[in-house]
Amino acid sequence: MKRLCTSILVLLLVQAAHAVTNDNPVMHMRPPFAVTLRIDEDAVYELVVTNETPFVLQNSVFVFPDDAFGVSVSNAADGTAAIRYEPDKNKSDVTFRLKQHVSPGHPPITILTTQNKLDRNLRFQVFKALHDRDMPVYSGEVNASPKIPIYTGIPGVVTSLTLFGFEFPNPPTTVEETQKASGDIDAGASNPKR
Repeated sequence: MKRLCTSILVLLLVQAAHAVTNDNPVMHMRPPFAVTLRIDEDAVYELVVTNETPFVLQNSVFVFPDDAFGVSVSNAADGTAAIRYEPDKNKSDVTFRLKQHVSPGHPPITILTTQNKLDRNLRFQVFKALHDRDMPVYSGEVNASPKIPIYTGIPGVVTSLTLFGFEFPNPPTTVEETQKASGDIDAGASNPKR
């Protein structure tokens, strides 16, 4: 199954690499890599990606364990947020970090840290790929408030995240909206809003 997941990921990324357009002539790629992830206290999963993979492609962000990088964000013509990889994290509008955390006696959890340096909220949807699933799973949405780090707990042994559907929502106006905006994803996750 590990080969199937890796093969599907590589196939999708190779197809995506051919989608470079005049609007985004430079595609920044991460080099091949390997990461060891804990399944439990005794077992590990070795994630090996043998091809270069994009950080950002067609307004989707691809985040792997131990990644830490930034993107620039601007207004797209259709009113959504346009995303581009920013090689210098100090110049980026938003940074992402994905790290697995393991505590004795507890299942592993992966934390996505999102630091929104903009002066307004940014919302996006999340698909997660798990070590024991053939297909990615929708995990929910993240509401990244400005100027504070957002820590999003994602259960399971996460091999990658795809972040998509970036938009600038109206700020929460009620206590309920504020609580929803600050909650972890996966709690009652359903299909993305579209």
